[in-house]
Amino acid sequence: MRTASHSCSTCSPASATAARLLRTSDAPVNTIARRVGYSSQYTFTHAFKRQYGSPPGSYRHHAG
Repeated sequence: MRTASHSCSTCSPASATAARLLRTSDAPVNTIARRVGYSSQYTFTHAFKRQYGSPPGSYRHHAG
């Protein structure tokens, strides 16, 4: 699993924003998904996991 300090030159601005929000806010994952442009939490979760190696909830848990 990648760490919370993950830095990736191929990450989209939306995924970088989502990762930052997961680390720094208590907003629900579905709220973060909508904020970064996803209409579906399911789609966001799969895209995030593909980019960061873990689903958003796990990423948040390990970041804190």
